[in-house]
Amino acid sequence: MKTIKVIYDLEVIGNTYKIDQSGVYRVAYEILKNFLNNEKLKVLYTFFNFNNRQEIQNKIDCFISENNFIIQQANT
Repeated sequence: MKTIKVIYDLEVIGNTYKIDQSGVYRVAYEILKNFLNNEKLKVLYTFFNFNNRQEIQNKIDCFISENNFIIQQANT
């Protein structure tokens, strides 16, 4: 089976995690969850927040850990 690589931007999740988990956050979360459940996809993540980079990275790390997602960062 051939896999397709998808790079998903988690900036929306990082910016709103534990603050506002409705609206755009919820859509981004559901899309990510469906991507990760698709065996034909290899999902990597990125984000481009230059102002609060470490804060956003910490929130994304917490989000990934708390949801037991297995995903690697694409731009390391």
